[in-house]
Amino acid sequence: MSKQVWIDVDRIPESGGCIVAFNHVSHIDPLMTGDMLLHRGRLPRYLAKSTLFSTPFVSQVLRSAKQIPVARMTANALD
Repeated sequence: MSKQVWIDVDRIPESGGCIVAFNHVSHIDPLMTGDMLLHRGRLPRYLAKSTLFSTPFVSQVLRSAKQIPVARMTANALD
């Protein structure tokens, strides 16, 4: 079992628009950040690599959670 330790989480406003930017070093970091945001009462939206949206099940999950595809390092990156 692990214990959650969130530093400066009180700086995230409880309402209104905000951007939370973080560097992650593992595939689980976005999930942990999402957990922290949910506990703060915020619904996370992620910018996710557009290639993740090409797998049927993963695409369905991402789209239903209203995540945002990003075409990195392509001619469509500015779109």
